Amino acid sequence: MLCQVSSRAPGYDLARTARMAAYGGLIAGPMGSTWFNALEKNVFPRAPTSPLAIASKIGIDQAFMAPLGTALFFAITSLMDARPTAIVPAMREKLVPTVTASWKLWPLAHLVNFALIPPHQRILYTNVVSVGWTYVLSQMSQCGTQTETASASPPQQVACHVPTEELAQEPEVEVVSAGVGELVPISISH
Repeated sequence: MLCQVSSRAPGYDLARTARMAAYGGLIAGPMGSTWFNALEKNVFPRAPTSPLAIASKIGIDQAFMAPLGTALFFAITSLMDARPTAIVPAMREKLVPTVTASWKLWPLAHLVNFALIPPHQRILYTNVVSVGWTYVLSQMSQCGTQTETASASPPQQVACHVPTEELAQEPEVEVVSAGVGELVPISISH
């Protein structure tokens, strides 16, 4: 929703919002919870906040979950968009730039997560950080691949609203502290 509101595209695509919400609620949320529980249980469980444990969890997460989770995102969103033939081109063209962009955000976010956030609140913390990251993912998923753009009619060629140089930059996410039960205002800018 944030991605669409901030873009210059005409109209609002409620189906796109529903697909992103379904992906987050049915796939990303349960997968993240399972992943964090597995890391907590299996990576230095006797000293879970030691520097070696934190570095190991970040390394394992970024080496395995970042590329696998990103590939799954592109595959599932392509299927949800009824574009199964877009999966392979999306992987070829978007996977490496998206994972590279994720490495600008998630290692630092996970340093805070694994060092300071209690295990039972890690998904909540990750979800707050994910608001900014989902903006990037949503833009990337809506960007047409070179194959799709070349074969599209002119109205469909305006598939991506984030210039390539902006995708290389880490989005600035500002989270303002709030008391228990208060909303947390979040602003995202490139």
